[in-house]
Formats: sequence, structure tokens, C-alpha cells
Amino acid sequence: MRIIVLTKRQYTNKDRIDEQYGRLREIPLALADCGDDITGICLSYKAKNDILYTARSENGNRARWYSINSGRFLIFGCIRYLFVAIRLIWKTKPDVVWSCSDTLS
Repeated sequence: MRIIVLTKRQYTNKDRIDEQYGRLREIPLALADCGDDITGICLSYKAKNDILYTARSENGNRARWYSINSGRFLIFGCIRYLFVAIRLIWKTKPDVVWSCSDTLS
């Protein structure tokens, strides 16, 4: 199954990519271990570089994460986030779109 995960990058004062932290990292990896194709898009409210990050589970399965920086003006960052999300949804044609945390979707 193809799953798109929409979320934010920082929550509970931790960075889900830099610190490899939290359930919003672990649940998609567990789904990847079950054979699902996972692509995540996270919005960073703090100044971070736009990156493509691949998280790997203990079993070697992976989940791809795109991090979008909101920049100085949150509204423009949110619009970029929305365009990236729409483009990935059209491109991958997911079976499930999962929005979690306090994402703007």
C-alpha cells in the first residue's frame, strides 16, 4: 500500500528528523516493515534546510521524508508545503493520505 504522511517536523520540542524522535517517525517505519511504501512531508517552523531524508527501520525498510522550511513568512512556507504535498499525491497516487500532529492540511 502507498501511504503519504503529512506532519510537522518539530513537536514536543524535538526534531523528528535530526533527533530521529517520536511516534510520528516510528509508526511510518513500522508500516514500512509491513511492506508499505511510505512517503512523508513535514513542515519545519524553525529555520532548517529543505531536504529529502530516508529513515531506516531496524529491519532495513525505509520511509522517505521531504522536509519543507516555512521560511520567514509562515504563509508562504505553508503554500509551498501544500504545493509539494499536492504534487507528491498526484505523482504517487497513494492509497492513504495520513495527516497527523497539528499539520496544516
